[in-house]
Amino acid sequence: MPFDDTDLRMCPFCRQHHGLELECEGQKKSFEKLRQKTEEHKRRSLEEEIPWPRPDHTLKVWEAHGLQCAVCRGGVALCGYVRVPVGHPAYGKHYDDVDVRVHGGITFCQKSPDGFWLGFDCGHCDDWWGLVENGHGMEHPGKIWTVDDVAKETERMAEQLAKMGGQLGK
Repeated sequence: MPFDDTDLRMCPFCRQHHGLELECEGQKKSFEKLRQKTEEHKRRSLEEEIPWPRPDHTLKVWEAHGLQCAVCRGGVALCGYVRVPVGHPAYGKHYDDVDVRVHGGITFCQKSPDGFWLGFDCGHCDDWWGLVENGHGMEHPGKIWTVDDVAKETERMAEQLAKMGGQLGK
């Protein structure tokens, strides 16, 4: 295939014009730094215990399908969480490795003193989200999720996790 100079773009890493399929040192360093940060975050969420959910962000806590659930305020949107106990098949797994269907997919996992929390957020491209205080901030148009909406979706997630762990029907 002949070379086409329209394939030349400014590289965001080295600020030179070259084909994006070429690797440059800046690109390698940036990707390695990102990979290390991702691995460190993953390690911390799977190994370090922190109290969860945070009381100052918690809006609702209840039990569904034998599992503890919570709705909390996230950075820009409401989030739903389910705690699985030690011995549950999803306990200690990164959220990418847990096969549960929930709005936007599972986007959170955290080991805590009383179990392992998995969660999802309602801050995706088709959701309303925002940080607006005193008329200043940012907003994104989309579906507005209420605490009740997030609680229903959290219960759907809890039902799937309960089936996975064999808690339903006991």
